[in-house]
Amino acid sequence: MNQARTLQHIAALAVGTIGLVSAAMLGTRLEILAIFLIVNLSLFLLMRENPARSVISVLPEPAFDLPDLTAMAGFRTIVEGLSEPVLVVDHGKVALANSSARKLLGAHIVGEDIRIAIRHPAAAERLTSTEMLPQPLRIDIIGLGNRNQRWAMGIIPFDQEEGRQKLFVHLTDESGLHAAERLRGDFVANASHELRTPLAAI
Repeated sequence: MNQARTLQHIAALAVGTIGLVSAAMLGTRLEILAIFLIVNLSLFLLMRENPARSVISVLPEPAFDLPDLTAMAGFRTIVEGLSEPVLVVDHGKVALANSSARKLLGAHIVGEDIRIAIRHPAAAERLTSTEMLPQPLRIDIIGLGNRNQRWAMGIIPFDQEEGRQKLFVHLTDESGLHAAERLRGDFVANASHELRTPLAAI
């Protein structure tokens, strides 16, 4: 019984870590989602009854099922309320997409192959790979929405099983940031040129 309880504590800690990594990587707008993940899954694991003795006696570790986050109404409500595009990818298919993601990638992307929704070679390869993603990953994408639009894609693995994992995908529009950086570069270049011209005439 103590062994089962210890393993449940470890699982709860792992789930909490995923939530905290999500908040740290994707910003304060997703902190509420991280808190939801930590509280709900930790309580689920810590308050669940211990497996039957017959199961413990047969298996080297106690068996218990993690809840399917994508099926939880609270999880779906929080994801749907986020202003930026968010998807959950399960085994290469779109399991969940909020309204912002559907508006950007297509109204009928849920249930479709992620390669249809996101036509970017590097992103599609990562999102359909059977190789386990050990930590969150960022991929820069150009061309979603319109040809010049720039996006930062954050990919966070969760609900990992052998040969299969679900991926939490968050898209951030960085077009304005890149435009501002380009303007700053142009200003510096022009200012340097204007300063050099009178000095050369002296």
